[in-house]
Amino acid sequence: MGVLLVLHALGRYLRFGLGYDYAWGFVPLFNLNDEMNFPTLYSSALFLIAAGLFWVIANLDRQSGGHYFRHWWGLATIFGFLACDEMLILHERLDAPLRGLLVLPSFLYYAWVVPYSLGLVFGGVIYRRFFFDLDPETRSGLLLSAGVFLTGALLLEMVGSAIVSGQGVFNAPYLICSDRRRALGTLRVDSFKLRFA
Repeated sequence: MGVLLVLHALGRYLRFGLGYDYAWGFVPLFNLNDEMNFPTLYSSALFLIAAGLFWVIANLDRQSGGHYFRHWWGLATIFGFLACDEMLILHERLDAPLRGLLVLPSFLYYAWVVPYSLGLVFGGVIYRRFFFDLDPETRSGLLLSAGVFLTGALLLEMVGSAIVSGQGVFNAPYLICSDRRRALGTLRVDSFKLRFA
C-alpha cells in the first residue's frame, strides 16, 4: 500500500507540478482516483484474499459445529462481490440511473451510496448477533476496520459528491478529498485482511 501511495504522489507531482498528464502511462497507471489500474487491482486482490479467508473460516466453523458458518459464507460472498465491483466499476454504473430516478441532494451526487448504505443497514441487522458474539479482540478489530471503511467509502464519497456537484472534478478540494477516500478505501481492506491473516 505504501508503495502505491508513493507512486500516486509521484504521479500527482508529474501531472500538477511538471504538467505531464500522461508521462508514458505512469500517471493513470498509479492514480488512486482512476479505475482499472494498479491501485484498483491491488484493492480487488485484497477483497479476494479477505473473501478467501472468510470462506476458510466458514468451513472451519461448520466442521467444528459452529453456529455462524453461514454468516462467514455470507461475508465471503460479500467480499467476493466487492472485489468484482472494484475491478468492474459496478457501483459507479448506478450513479446516472439513480440520479434520473431520484431527487437527491448534492452530497449524493455519487448516487451509488444510497443502495450500498441500505445494504449496509440491512447487513448490520442480519449480522448484529453474530458481531456481538465474536470475541472482544476480533470485534474491536472489525469495528476499527468498519470505521475506516465507512469513513473512506461513504463519508468522504459524500463530501466529494458535494464538491463535484458544485465545482466539478478538476479542483484541489475534490482531488484532496478523493485521494484521502481512495487511500482509506485500500487501508480498510488491508485492515480486514490483517485481522484474519
